[in-house]
Amino acid sequence: MIKSYAKAYARRGWYVFPLQPGSKLPYAGTHGHLDATNDPTEIDQFPEDCNLGVSLEPSGLYVLDVDVAEGKNGARSVGTLGTLPATLTQRTGRGGVQALYQGDGTRATRKIGLKTPEFPGTDREHGTDASHIDLLGRGYIMLPPSTLYGEAFEKPGPGATGHYAWVDPAIAPVPLPPSLRAFVSDAPTSTPSALTGAFESAPATVLRAARER
Repeated sequence: MIKSYAKAYARRGWYVFPLQPGSKLPYAGTHGHLDATNDPTEIDQFPEDCNLGVSLEPSGLYVLDVDVAEGKNGARSVGTLGTLPATLTQRTGRGGVQALYQGDGTRATRKIGLKTPEFPGTDREHGTDASHIDLLGRGYIMLPPSTLYGEAFEKPGPGATGHYAWVDPAIAPVPLPPSLRAFVSDAPTSTPSALTGAFESAPATVLRAARER
């Protein structure tokens, strides 16, 4: 089953790679997401019980990562992101929400912490004023049907099952909208960015996923 999913993702042009069973970690002796591929013959060599990761930059993907765990502000602050188009969205194994967008060639950054008017701070020391929303453009995320267990499943968010699952698998990733693209143009890695403009309603699929906990 894992290989079927991996090949389906590869047909989208995504670069995938195996992760250890029940874990977010690559296999020892590999280069992790740097070894990602969309070649079906290479996917046939993936272990049967592996989890799946997708390498974001070669796949042309950006991910809006919303932390909805206890003590995090993601579910609340996502409502300030403005009207964004519906896009492919997943619930993570630990209960988080990740919305996938197609990039447009803008220089990718590893992680940008988005500041909101209500939560303008950062979470360097687990502060309470951070929005707990990040925009990811490099590295990797996990994909369904990956599963977390053991140490990887510690401190899950409300409603977490350990399983990665699409909120609506029929929706395809849409282009990175201008309101998010503004944060990645010439932005240094891991730098908080302030939201600008008028924000009235949240993207429906992301907000629904964040609230269905």
